[in-house]
Amino acid sequence: MVYVVRSLAVAAALAAGTGSLAAQESPYADQRAHLMRIFESMRGEAVLLGKRILALERELDSLFASGTIQRDRLGAVTGEIGRLQGTLRAVHLAAHLETTALLHVQQIRLYHEIRGYVVADHEHHRSHRQYE
Repeated sequence: MVYVVRSLAVAAALAAGTGSLAAQESPYADQRAHLMRIFESMRGEAVLLGKRILALERELDSLFASGTIQRDRLGAVTGEIGRLQGTLRAVHLAAHLETTALLHVQQIRLYHEIRGYVVADHEHHRSHRQYE
């Protein structure tokens, strides 16, 4: 979750004109507001999903601790935990898709670089040299 918050905070900072990408804040006010709505929506969904996952984990722990766990209940609870974890991941990644759709080309490049998607040219070339 911390990674999600950091990534979306980076996007919001880009939209706010922080750094060298934008000299003025005002042209980016709508963009920043939209990014914050994406973040808040994602956060709300993520918190609800997280609470459901934690409740199921507590149930699972309780069933094991009491010795009352049955194979069918084990499958049902762990299956639901897995489904919810997948949904949580999709919510997170969908927010990144929405975020990228709002950014300008330069902002996207910086966003990807900050998130680690882009390898600097000197690192890219160095990695090829190790095989020579």
